[in-house]
Amino acid sequence: MANNQRNKVKQNRQRGKNAEKRVAKFFNGIRLGILGKEDVITDKFSIEVKLREKLSFEKYYYQSVKNNEKRKIPLLFMIKKHQKISEGYIIIKAKDFKKLLS
Repeated sequence: MANNQRNKVKQNRQRGKNAEKRVAKFFNGIRLGILGKEDVITDKFSIEVKLREKLSFEKYYYQSVKNNEKRKIPLLFMIKKHQKISEGYIIIKAKDFKKLLS
């Protein structure tokens, strides 16, 4: 592996660790960050943290924000074709999720 590539991998790992620390602080959790295990744990959640430059679901989430006429908490619900509703995924902003917990 070239030296430049090694530096990039090291930088990405450091960015990931920093994101895990920020998420742990936000949710009053503990950062474990052990490869192959959960990144952050709280009393209720096991959290896997992913830091990406682009999020593929963002445009759909912002559609829920735009269509939110009654100013409720916007939420994006995603399922795959032929997937049970109970197996779908909910995407909500962290600050709104935290409000629901309190």
